[in-house]
Amino acid sequence: MIPRALLHLRGRCANSFWISAPAENLLVLKTPPSGAQPLAAAVDASKFPEIAGTIAGDDTVLIITPSRKTRESLQKRSKRT
Repeated sequence: MIPRALLHLRGRCANSFWISAPAENLLVLKTPPSGAQPLAAAVDASKFPEIAGTIAGDDTVLIITPSRKTRESLQKRSKRT
């Protein structure tokens, strides 16, 4: 069963980002120009328990998780959708 938050995020952001680089407890997402702010807002609104917070630039979102393990879990969950 796919969590409701993940379905919501997938619906709002389908095909609008790709994972650029995972690093320890951080996940870097790349977007088209001007796409980072709406994506970060959607991630924050989804209230994933694995996410401590996000930082958005113009075309890059940094997702911060408490640990490498939670980042890996979040990555796996997002790939299943």
